[in-house]
Amino acid sequence: ESINLIVSSFGEEFMQEGAEENRIFDKFAERYFTNLSPIYYGYDALKDGTKGYDTFLVGSDQLWLPSGLATGFYNLQFAPDEKLKIAYATSFGVSKIPMHQKNKTAKYLDRFHYLSSREKSGTNIIKQLTGRDVPVVVDPTLLLTPEDWKEIIPFHRVVEEKYIFCYFLGDNSEHLYYLPEI
Repeated sequence: ESINLIVSSFGEEFMQEGAEENRIFDKFAERYFTNLSPIYYGYDALKDGTKGYDTFLVGSDQLWLPSGLATGFYNLQFAPDEKLKIAYATSFGVSKIPMHQKNKTAKYLDRFHYLSSREKSGTNIIKQLTGRDVPVVVDPTLLLTPEDWKEIIPFHRVVEEKYIFCYFLGDNSEHLYYLPEI
């Protein structure tokens, strides 16, 4: 029996093919996200829109990458200090915060009423910068049962043959070394 090896990476090829994925995500968001809130375009509109809300929830994979610090979006800088801010299963995507960003990162973390991370390195960063012990929690996608997912996204095979799927972030050819020879 033969098994195909499918390797995916988050690189230039992905970005070129991203238009179709964006269209599919937009369709999903249109169906499932439209009843949550109006859409706010731009930081000022988002900041103005906070007046109608008491709580802000943010979270998940690589949300607090150091490269995104200046945007103020994912660290909820637009939300007023007195409003409740919760971070669920948030990830920094790195094991250490660059020295020149530690103070700003500590400042936005201190504004959160509740924090959790999806990995131990995230809880270590939070502890180092704020002194707070926070839990490691499960990725939010794992909070749903297989039946829940089947309701949202009906199953259909993309590849008919048997395969092993490998997904890599970045362009690191060393990863290929560890793949089984097929």
